[in-house]
Order: sequence, then structure tokens, then C-alpha cells
Amino acid sequence: MHITPGHVSMPYDTYVPAETKTVISVMSYDDWVALATCVLPLLCLIGAVIVLLFRCCGLCMPAAGFDLPPAATLKDKYAKIFNKSAPEVQAIPSKKRASVQLGEHKAITLLVALDEPLVAALRSTAVKFIDANRIRDGTIGKVMRRQDLERLERERGVQFFLSPERSIEVHRSNARAVASLTYCWDTPDGDDPSGEYLSAVLRYLQSDLGSHVEAVFWDCPCLPQVPRTGSEDKLFVEALDVMALTYASVFSTTVIRHRRVPARPKSLDGDVVVYGEAVAEQDVRTGLGKYGEIERVSRDDKGRWRAHFKSHADAERASAAGLSIVKGAKRLQTFHLVEIDGAAPEAAREQYGGSEGMGPRIERVRSSIMSAFFSSEGDRGTVVRLFNDYITKINNAMVYSGEGVAGEYIGEKNAAAQYEGRGKYMFADGDVYEGEWKAGKKEGRGIYLYANGDVYKGEYKADKKEGPGILRWADGNVGDVYDGEWKAGKKDGRGVNRWADGDVYEGEYKADKQEGRGIFRWASGDVYEGEWKAGNPKQEGRGIYRWVSGDVYEGEWKAGKRDGKGTYLFADGRIEVGFYRAGTRVGEGIIWTPDGRAAGQLQDGKAVKMITLEEAERLVKHLGLPMPVHRKGKWKAGSP
Repeated sequence: MHITPGHVSMPYDTYVPAETKTVISVMSYDDWVALATCVLPLLCLIGAVIVLLFRCCGLCMPAAGFDLPPAATLKDKYAKIFNKSAPEVQAIPSKKRASVQLGEHKAITLLVALDEPLVAALRSTAVKFIDANRIRDGTIGKVMRRQDLERLERERGVQFFLSPERSIEVHRSNARAVASLTYCWDTPDGDDPSGEYLSAVLRYLQSDLGSHVEAVFWDCPCLPQVPRTGSEDKLFVEALDVMALTYASVFSTTVIRHRRVPARPKSLDGDVVVYGEAVAEQDVRTGLGKYGEIERVSRDDKGRWRAHFKSHADAERASAAGLSIVKGAKRLQTFHLVEIDGAAPEAAREQYGGSEGMGPRIERVRSSIMSAFFSSEGDRGTVVRLFNDYITKINNAMVYSGEGVAGEYIGEKNAAAQYEGRGKYMFADGDVYEGEWKAGKKEGRGIYLYANGDVYKGEYKADKKEGPGILRWADGNVGDVYDGEWKAGKKDGRGVNRWADGDVYEGEYKADKQEGRGIFRWASGDVYEGEWKAGNPKQEGRGIYRWVSGDVYEGEWKAGKRDGKGTYLFADGRIEVGFYRAGTRVGEGIIWTPDGRAAGQLQDGKAVKMITLEEAERLVKHLGLPMPVHRKGKWKAGSP
């Protein structure tokens, strides 16, 4: 995901699976334990829902199913689960095969420990659980922002949320008593204006499948929503770090999935929402007006511009054209029409029977995600990457518990029986390293083939990537390539990173971050050349940003935004010097006409009066700003 001052690729837009159907999916304790022994819990669920971590809560689950017994049978199973033996299950592919008995699960403690970050977030109230009975009894009759529900709690003395202590108790009961809803946001606010999502959840909670549920996680009412205060922003960031665990818990969660988006409310016909703090109304009208007749443009209660087209088809065309059509826009969104069938809750079923083995099963789910439709391509990489990360955590828990299967080495060894010379190691999770070894560690040149398809070819030292090397991503970032220096397993030194979307960074890295001097070329045509600090990307120091429109900024940066003294050259030939703070013009400044014959004084970026050229020059010196140079009818930035 790459960010520029004028272009932000955000993990927000709706992910719509190829097949659509209203489904409530539930997994039993037995099913999860069986999958865990194959390093496979959370297989289809985590691949779709974990992307919610980077999203302001707007994603739909993929159309992937499991073999699922009815939830009504769960309670009886929990009472005897630790004394119950199980048949042999498919283990990690290897020459050795492990047979795991449920009564001997040493991994359970480690698997439960994966949920501890979520427990901490419940304790701090970064995440809240809705009391399921407040939906059942109709007390919650409309979905609202969390802050609005909290206000009503204070005003009416009614408890919509479980207390932190009770939330943790329910979560730790291992009774799958937390129902986590995954669905497509049908508006930018996710507030279910049609009420169809709430009706589906109520239907589920009142059914046998949902009778055991005590708590509900629903992102819009359970996380602080915009607009947020500073303290709410901190809670929201904390929640995003753990949000996937509300779906991916090995023992505590029932995931309820609504696959289709309700019909668009009539009131939203023709609306396009424009995101971007620096966007002006005229920019909205000019950029969007090319695609049809706009009846009105106004700010909504969250400070976003809303343009209302006379025709919804025109709104769709404008949104599809991309954010570059509106200067300064970070994202455009309209409202898509998808019918919903309103079917009753049903348990999803595993269409492959669950006996295909770890490797093929993981690859099947990964492939289904890769081939799914994403309206924001950056989300594809996020989904697959986090899917892979969680499978790795499950694998590690199984291996550390002694219930996983170790890898296999074929190659040369030294007198101490350590891997040394050339050799090949096949890891239990499907990764393969082939190359040079020294004293039992990867050292020298080698090729590492990751199970997810990523490939690293280059130098190693003491088991870490070090020296020149090329990493090619093949998971959610198909086509991304880094070619450059590494140190202790991280990008460090000079390198070139090319992203599949066309973005390219060439310059210095430190500890995996762009730091030092470098050039970033966005696929849009924008270019930044200058200094960076711990950013991906975060410009900091001095630099020049050239927009594809022809505008140029040369000056100081901080945390990825213009900050300090700077010179701005407009495409039409005007030039101004002044001060910036967090990307916004502040204080005094001076602007000149393209021909250099007139000047004006600025205050916070706005012209306040005309001044003579002599006054302009004196003011520049007084403020300590760089004096621009006018040569051969054109302006150039002056020396700092």
C-alpha cells in the first residue's frame, strides 16, 4: 500500500466474491481442533476477514465453506472434549506422520494464547461486544455508531454492551459464544440504513444455530467510528491491531457471514462520496462534472464532500474513473446495487470434504482469494499476506507443542553433523531452502521458496538475508519485486522496490523502511525525490514533489507531509513561497504572477493584498524564505 500527499490507496472498498448467497457459517470446537492439527484453523475465514484490520470496516467474506455441524450440538461437546479421543487426522505432509489425539492436545494452551491481544483490547475497551440479548429483545432496533450507542446508554440507563469483564469471560468460555459478523458495508458509514443486516442477525440469534451466542461483534457499533476524538482514535488503532482475532479465534468465535449487499437505498441514488481533507468544492465539481449533470455538492456530517448526480449511472462512471479526476482526492466511492435473497441462516459446508491435506487446502483457499474481485487491488495483498501470517502462527503453535512435524534436510554436513556445504531443507509448512550452509545455518548464496509462492534469491549470513538479494512476491502482491541490499533479514542499504501496480522506489533503506535519499515514482505519474525517514513511504527532510498535473513543491517535509519552509510552483506558471504545517499552508507567504511582474501577500495560503516586487523581496528575506528566481520567462525555486 503506497501513500502520496494527493493519492491514498486505502483498504476500504467492497470485496465481492464470485458466488453470492446469504449464509450464516458456524464452526464447532471439534472442527477447529482437527484443522489445527493440520496447521489449518481459520483457513477460509481468516483469508477474508483479517483484511478488516486495515479497513475502516468495509469488507465482505469470500465464498469459501467448511464442513460444519449445527451450533446447537456444541454445548454437549464442550463438556467432554478434553476426555474425547479422535481418529487420526491428516498431518503436515512429510515422510513422518503424526497421529494427534484430542485428549493429548498440548497445543491448546498455545492456540488459546493467540487470543491474548484481543483480551487486552476488550479490557481497555478498544473493542466492545454487544449483548446479544439486546438484539434478541429488540432494544437495539437500529445499527448505530458505537459512540451513539454509548451516549444512549448514558442517557437512558440501558446497557447495550457487555462489560469488559463479562466480555472476557464469554470469550474465554471456549463455547463459541461470540458471534462475529462479516459483511459488505453498503454505505461509507456501515450503518445498515435498510435494516436488512440487523434483521439477518436477529433471525440467526433467534434460531437454534444462534441460541448459544451471548455476545456479538459488529464493527460499526463495536469500534469507535468517525468522527473520532483523539482518545477514540487511539482506541481505534489498538482495535485494528487485533480485530481479525474477533473472527479468527480458534475456540471462542462463531463467524456469521452475510455474503450479499442489500439493495441500495433510494436516498443514495446518484451520490458519490469524495474523501480528502484538502479537496475544494470547485475541484469536486470540475472533476466529477465531466461524467454527468451534478445537481448538488455538499459536506456531510463527517466532513466529506458528497456530489449528487442526476443519474446514478453517471455516478458509477465517475467513481470508476478513479480518484485522479478530483485534485487532492484520496478516494471516491458510490453505492452499488446488489440484490439480497433473504434466505434463512444455514451452516456453510466444506465442498472438498476436508481430506485433501494441508498444502492443497491452503493453496486452494489462497487461489480463491487471488481470483476474487477486489475493487481496491491493494486489499488483495493485505488479505493473502495476513492469511499466511496467521497460518504461520498456528503452525508455530503446533510445532512448539511437539504436535507438529519437523522439516527434512538433504545435503552435506560437517564433522559435528551440522548442515554445512550445499543442502536442501524442506520445512513442515511447505517452505524450501536450497543453497549454502555453515554450522547448521543458512550462509552464502541460496534460494528460498516460500509455500505461498514468494521467492528469495541471494546472500545469507547466520540464517538471515544479508548482502545483495532479490525477493519476488507471489501472494497477494503478485509482481512486487525488491532488488537490493539486505542486513539481518531486512532491506538495508540501496535497493529498488517495484510494485505490481506500477509504483517504483529507488534509493536507501534502513531496517526495512525507506530511509535516507530516494526517488519514488507513482504509477499515476507523480514523482518525489528527496529524503525519507522510516517510511513506506514517509518523506522527511528536504525533497521535491512533482505532480503529473505539472505542479511542483520543493522544500521541507515531515512524516510524509509538507512541513516547514517551501516553494510551490503551479502548472500555470505562478509561484509562491511560505510555511507549511502537516501539509497545510500556515502563516505569511508571498505569491508572484507567471510573468514575474506582480506579487501578493498571503496569509494561511490566501491572498490578502497586492504588494510591490520590492516589498515582496524584503518580506522574503525577513521571513527567511528562499527567494525564487525568474529567468527566461519562467520561475525556479531559490536556494534554501
